[in-house]
Amino acid sequence: FLVFFVAMVLLAFVPLLYPPIPPLVDLPGHMGRYRVMLQGSGSPLAQWYDFHWALIGNLGVDLLVYPLAKVIGLEAAVKLVVICIPPLTVAGFLWVAREVHGRLPPTAAFAFTPSASVPNREAPSDTKAGRSMSASTRRRSSKSPR
Repeated sequence: FLVFFVAMVLLAFVPLLYPPIPPLVDLPGHMGRYRVMLQGSGSPLAQWYDFHWALIGNLGVDLLVYPLAKVIGLEAAVKLVVICIPPLTVAGFLWVAREVHGRLPPTAAFAFTPSASVPNREAPSDTKAGRSMSASTRRRSSKSPR
């Protein structure tokens, strides 16, 4: 069990090791939001966007990226956090399978499949440029640039 478990978790790292920025379709939009979060009102983006902390689905990543980006930079912080998600997903699937069945079932290898489904296609131009922001980063309305 342990050898298979470790091998599957380590294998889940592989698809995201090489690219400097993980090829996730919505990641540029999130990175734009993180940039607004980190630079605050002193950012050139503050002319158009506000950042407000809120209970949203990505709050856990926000809380990890915020301190890490101050130490290692935004891109490295995002890559570090994102690269940990597939191995944690695989570890969770395998752990639950073992707890439920008392052993790993023959289908346990399929735990790798959802974590390895990294979309490797071009994002829509608005997301690719990082212009799309999530709910906690709101576009300023009817304000002219400062």
